[in-house]
Parts: sequence; structure tokens; C-alpha cells
Amino acid sequence: MNTQQIWKYFLSKKVAETFPFGRHFMWVKKEDFMKIRNMFQKEPNAFHKGSSYRAGLCLKHVHAVDQGNYLFIHLDYGNHKKFLPLVLIHFFVDVLPYFILCSLKRKKLNHYFYFPLENKQLKRNKF
Repeated sequence: MNTQQIWKYFLSKKVAETFPFGRHFMWVKKEDFMKIRNMFQKEPNAFHKGSSYRAGLCLKHVHAVDQGNYLFIHLDYGNHKKFLPLVLIHFFVDVLPYFILCSLKRKKLNHYFYFPLENKQLKRNKF
């Protein structure tokens, strides 16, 4: 499966989605992720508590983060797992905008990354 096929699979399995900062975030059940787990490489991740996985090419790729019964799925840019210097693209496109957004909205950094049906604060606050 390529990046687009993986993304389409997750779109068909999503149980929740949000669109903070113009990006598409979705959550899928763990059992749906496990069906294609072999397409992903596990990696350490400083920003997310759960296990982190990446699949796809060097530039555009699918990132999945284990959050218990669900996995947080989103597209990232600059897959530093494949080529380390791409960490700069990843930082400026995928990390820094959320630091700024959370600072401006006075939210904790992880506010936008947790399953919205379990995060009562997300129910009250629209993006």
C-alpha cells in the first residue's frame, strides 16, 4: 500500500475527526490499525505518550499514534525516519505551527491531538 491507499483506508475506518489549523486529524479503532500495522515502522516520539508509527515516503507520510483503544492518524511532511535532515521540514510544517496555535489559543500542546469523544474540553471549544 502506498501513502494515499493507507490514508483512504483510514478515512473509511475513522470514528472521529477534527480539522485544527486546516489539517485533517482522525482516530481509528486499534483493531482497524492492527490490520495494516505491518505497513508502519515503530519510532520513538517526544511529543506523544503512546507508541508512534510512520508509513510512507520521505516527504509525505502517514503518522499514527497509539492512544489506547484508538490511534490518532494524520499526514506529516518530512519523514525523518527515512532521511534525518528532513527533520527540519517536519519541524517547520508539522510541529511549529501547533506550538504557535496552542500558545495563541492558550491550550496545552496535546489539546488538539487526543481523541475528541474522550476529551471533554474539545466538546466545549470549537477549533
